[in-house]
Amino acid sequence: MHLFKNKITDYLQAKCRKRRNLFFFSLITPITKPLSILDIGGTVEFWENTDIINNSDFNITLLNLEYFRSEYSNIHSIVGDARDLQIFDNNKFDIVFSNSVIEHVGDFHDQMKMAKEIQRVGKAYYVQTPNYYFPIEPHYRAIGFQFLPFNTKVYALQKFKMGRVEKITDRNSAVNEANRIRLLKPKELKYLFPQANIFKERFFGFTKSLTAYYGFNLK
Repeated sequence: MHLFKNKITDYLQAKCRKRRNLFFFSLITPITKPLSILDIGGTVEFWENTDIINNSDFNITLLNLEYFRSEYSNIHSIVGDARDLQIFDNNKFDIVFSNSVIEHVGDFHDQMKMAKEIQRVGKAYYVQTPNYYFPIEPHYRAIGFQFLPFNTKVYALQKFKMGRVEKITDRNSAVNEANRIRLLKPKELKYLFPQANIFKERFFGFTKSLTAYYGFNLK
């Protein structure tokens, strides 16, 4: 039964991702090429599902905490921290793209650092993140998990398998896990990206995810 529920959840999440991706590509299609794109926290697999592979109109740099091998001529991987992009000059990239990453970088202060760096190095940006107010916490696949007091989250992580996160018996590890994700509220995302438009992805009447996007009138 649990496997069946995971398959349904995976299917729905994949459907939502596809819809978001269509929105992103609708933004970049009219823009004059070639384009340089910094994908913070991205993977080769994501771009494999697009027409961008080995397309010289798009030069993609993947930035992660670890190196990812790429066999494609226009996709390159580097190691770095989203909160400190000093290796790049101002406006280095035409577009900074980030999908479900900013909620993983730490507390709100860390999220501010990432947001400032994105706006510094990108002429345009597209930053997607799950909505804090969506009833189901997407990482743990539990209703209202994000609304629980911190100690209750730690207790739940020690007592139950939460989504794809196995039950954690060690309290310190459970504390670290509970601190690992900080979902953003719509007002917080707007505060981090004051110039951006906010796209709200709807799912059965609820806002499932939020996307801050700006600068897609590049010539």
